[in-house]
Amino acid sequence: MKAYYMKFMDLNVFENMALDEYLYIHIEEPIFRFYVFKEPSITIGYNQRYIRSCNTEFVENENIPITRRITGGRTVLHSGDLTYSFSSTYNAFKNILINNSNNLTKRYRLLSDAFVHGFKYAGIDVEVNSNKTDTPYTENCFSSTSLYEITLNGEKILGSAQTFLKDRFMQQGTILVNNYSENLDNVFSAKMHISNIENINKIVYNIKVLSENFYKSFFNFLSYDWEELSFKLDNAEYRKMVDKYCDEQWVKRR
Repeated sequence: MKAYYMKFMDLNVFENMALDEYLYIHIEEPIFRFYVFKEPSITIGYNQRYIRSCNTEFVENENIPITRRITGGRTVLHSGDLTYSFSSTYNAFKNILINNSNNLTKRYRLLSDAFVHGFKYAGIDVEVNSNKTDTPYTENCFSSTSLYEITLNGEKILGSAQTFLKDRFMQQGTILVNNYSENLDNVFSAKMHISNIENINKIVYNIKVLSENFYKSFFNFLSYDWEELSFKLDNAEYRKMVDKYCDEQWVKRR
């Protein structure tokens, strides 16, 4: 069965979120991509309350770009990270998860296993979390670990969230690779102990090179006939989606 991937990209936060949604809505076959953000940016979960999602006064005063995802989960500061999206119709996903393509936890587990293989290609010894951690609630995505999320030396380094319709789903996630360029404590108005691969392994990683390990893993682990998908960023419908993610009414809808 045919499936698609897109090459590594570097867009702003509004363009990245819009492109993920566009692919989710319009492409029936499985499609994934890895990307980074042109500047430190913030995404918040679909159901989060804007005013509680982070220190919004600091974020607005510092002009840090912020938008709301269509996936769930909590706040992510995108800085020094590698982000991905994977979407598919359930029907196209059936050859991987027979009769279970609409089972959320099984989808999480399968994609986590693909990432584990990618980390191994890079020489990073990670584990898949088999339990949800019981920690005090914060708005930061990486302050607690959920089922099938990935840890390194007990620290969460990959967080993911899904959205789904009657016939399809999308999973977005972020890998904490290198140190933040923004002060995390200021963004969340609290002392945050969040680790990344760099400060755990004491190695500075090239994010684009690291992404190549995950492309290789997805190609090998998920048995599709993979083709590269080209996309024109001046697509009219896509640009309207970009405008949506820039719109204050969308960002502050809750």
